[in-house]
Amino acid sequence: MLMKGKGILPKHDLSNRIVIRLSDHRMVTLNKICTLADWEDPDLYNMMLEIFPLNPPFHPFHISNFEPYDKPVMHRKIWEWAIGMLALRKLGKLNRNSLALGIGCGSELPSFYLSNIVKYVFCTDLYPVGEKSNWLEANRDMLTHPEKYSPIEFNRRRLGVQVMDGRAIAFEDNTFDIVFSYSSIEHFGSKDEVSRTMQEIYRVLKPGGVASITTEIMVSGNYDQLKGLRDEALASSQNSIMLEIFTPEEVEKYIISTADFRLHNKVDYNVSDSRGIIKFPDEAAKVPHIFLEYKDILWGSLHLAMTKKGSNLEEVWSRLGTGFDLL
Repeated sequence: MLMKGKGILPKHDLSNRIVIRLSDHRMVTLNKICTLADWEDPDLYNMMLEIFPLNPPFHPFHISNFEPYDKPVMHRKIWEWAIGMLALRKLGKLNRNSLALGIGCGSELPSFYLSNIVKYVFCTDLYPVGEKSNWLEANRDMLTHPEKYSPIEFNRRRLGVQVMDGRAIAFEDNTFDIVFSYSSIEHFGSKDEVSRTMQEIYRVLKPGGVASITTEIMVSGNYDQLKGLRDEALASSQNSIMLEIFTPEEVEKYIISTADFRLHNKVDYNVSDSRGIIKFPDEAAKVPHIFLEYKDILWGSLHLAMTKKGSNLEEVWSRLGTGFDLL
């Protein structure tokens, strides 16, 4: 059963994608930090157009200076969704045989998009059932009326919405072909809790299944200053974005190395294009929105595509070589 989202937009014609090449720029890996130059990569640009409508009747990023546009808005959230879906496509997971699980996915677009492509999508988050308050990103109405939050038409019969904690996933081992989580795992508590979540994601993935993850990554700044801001937040028992930002070393320790994941390419932590910096929190609702800056700490979005070992996918990779055939 196809349901129209709040915007009453027509279903995307996935067989007739718009192809626009802005330049010869191509990403060399999908395990990377978001930069404005990535909008010039034709594969990523086309995926942005495929998953997210131009000029939607409501905008999920709460942008204050939003104006009608004729190309994908330059916001890192669209990048996160598009690079995640592109990775899943390149790894052969966007098909009617795939089962997908979203962790901490609130009411974000990927769940709706995937419902039109895969066998079934389980969208999970800590939706506040029975509570008086609602979270902006995880409204309880998503459980019963997901159409309120989708800017695209989606398949309601292939989308299930459940209350679930990503640190204790209530599914059997080796269940899913896809697990996705975009800018969520950093909210799960300590870095050890993030590791626990990654172990759970690994457990429920089938051998050869793919985890597509984005999180906050420190791009530049002094680590001692970041540690000082973290200590201040902990001492005052306050929530702070500084507690949610990973350094590259922390990504390796708490996300990648916590289970026996395979990365086809090494993660590229280098940033050669620093355009799109906004001051946090005063300019958080402005675009371009690529990097955030607070007290000389600069951070942005990092995407990781990781495969659970134990399938013939590694043999396929070895035949393809070490280039950017998949990731």
